[in-house]
Amino acid sequence: MARTLLIVGASGRAAAASAIRAGWQPVVIDLFADEDTRAFGPVSQCPLAEYPHGFIALAERAPPGPWMYTGGLENAPDVVAAISRNRKLLGVPPEVLKLVRDPFRLAAILPMPAMRKPGEALDPEKRWLRKPLRGSGGFGIAPVTPEEWAATATDMEYAQELVEGNSYSAAFVIPP
Repeated sequence: MARTLLIVGASGRAAAASAIRAGWQPVVIDLFADEDTRAFGPVSQCPLAEYPHGFIALAERAPPGPWMYTGGLENAPDVVAAISRNRKLLGVPPEVLKLVRDPFRLAAILPMPAMRKPGEALDPEKRWLRKPLRGSGGFGIAPVTPEEWAATATDMEYAQELVEGNSYSAAFVIPP
C-alpha cells in the first residue's frame, strides 16, 4: 500500500500525478480542488481569501504523513514552517527557503545575468526584465526600459538582464 503524501500549494494537480508515479498516495490541499485532481485522491480547497495561511489549519486535519509544497507557497516560509512543525517536510526547509528566495544572495554564489535594485540604473545597451521578489510561475515578469525602471521601480521587485538561450530546471523524487 502506498504511503500518504500531503501536497499543499496553489495547485497540486501535477504534483499529485507525479506522486502516484513515484509510489505515493497524494492528499491535496490547493486553491481549486479540481475534478481532475480529485481523480488522484482526496482534495481540500483553501479559500482564496485565506491563502496562504488557510493551508495551516487544513493541513492539521489531513491524514498523517510527510508533506511537500508546490508553486506559490515558496513565497510563504512562515506557512511552510507552521505545517512542518507537525509533519516531515520533503523539500526545502523554511530557513533555507528564505535564503534561496533572495535573488541577490543567489547571484553572489551562482553565475546569473546582471541584476539591479530599485534606484540602480539599467544599462541602455542591454535588454531588461522587471521581476517580482515574491513571484511564482512567471507572473509579474515583463520587459522594462531603463526609463521605465527609473520612474516606477518598487522595493518589491528587481531588474534582471534578459539573456537569450535555453532554460533549464531540475526536480527530484524521494521514493516512498
